[in-house]
Amino acid sequence: MVLKALGRLPAHIRVSFDIYGDGEQRASLEKIAQRMPSHVKVVFHGKVPMKEVCSAIQRHDILLLPSLYDGWGAVVNEALMCGLYVICSSRCGANLLLSTVDNGRIFQNNDSHDLQRIICDCYENRENIRQNRMVRHQWSQCIEGATVARYMVDNLKTSEPLVQPWSK
Repeated sequence: MVLKALGRLPAHIRVSFDIYGDGEQRASLEKIAQRMPSHVKVVFHGKVPMKEVCSAIQRHDILLLPSLYDGWGAVVNEALMCGLYVICSSRCGANLLLSTVDNGRIFQNNDSHDLQRIICDCYENRENIRQNRMVRHQWSQCIEGATVARYMVDNLKTSEPLVQPWSK
């Protein structure tokens, strides 16, 4: 679905899309990637050791998590904590971190046209996305482990609705 969206991008939108991880679909995805137009570069990195994930993420402007279903998607937190802008599907639980501040965008699950539109918008706003990296990084303190754990414990202690730390 992502490669389909990338393959339809207008020629003036030049992007590099790096894929991290591995799986049974890799060979078929590599074949599709070989047929990408020249303004779209796709690089497969395979599995990355956990200790290298942060440095790998930091080399990019945007994280795209196209999950068909993801209970949360911890990589969204990791990317935001590195200051990246995030694009994820509506079926990723962590999309709620994107709905209250300008941390990223949510595309309709399995909708390559919606994703293509968002990628085009991000390309047009790439300088703003880059300039606000530190703002996203600073905001991400509200989703650090201790803050979220405190919020969960406080929720267990009361029946009153509490303000979610990520919506401040």
